[in-house]
Amino acid sequence: MTRMTNARVAGFTFLFYIAAGITAMVLSGKAMLGEDIASKLASIAQHASQVQLAAVLNLLCCFCALVLGVTLYAITRSRSRSRCGS
Repeated sequence: MTRMTNARVAGFTFLFYIAAGITAMVLSGKAMLGEDIASKLASIAQHASQVQLAAVLNLLCCFCALVLGVTLYAITRSRSRSRCGS
């Protein structure tokens, strides 16, 4: 892929990474309300679908981090090679 394509993918992935991460934190925070362990577990049981969605969003965040790392590596690798003359 070209450097421009890598930059576009990295930009989109970074924005999606932020949106998915914030959404997952909000969902899991709402699902885990309570003062003691028993009330938190009861709240999680009542909001099982929100917890599952937060887990899926956290997995997407992991995937986005990998994609972001690969694209940023590709951008900086091509830049480093052109400066070194290799």
